[in-house]
Amino acid sequence: MNDTKMTGDIGKVEKLLAMDITSYRIAKETGLEQATVWRIREGDTKIERMNFDSVARLTAYYDKIKEEKP
Repeated sequence: MNDTKMTGDIGKVEKLLAMDITSYRIAKETGLEQATVWRIREGDTKIERMNFDSVARLTAYYDKIKEEKP
């Protein structure tokens, strides 16, 4: 059994998408499609309508970025 706990935080996803990071970079780091990230940023897809896995991946990437910055 995998003990890794995945969490999703819509607030963190919103902050991540507002950062000065390209959709390409976010997609590459999270494993999501670049078009998916772009559609969320453009408002074509609502964050609340995303599946849990996508929200969890974006949340994890946000946390990783925050850990790396002093």
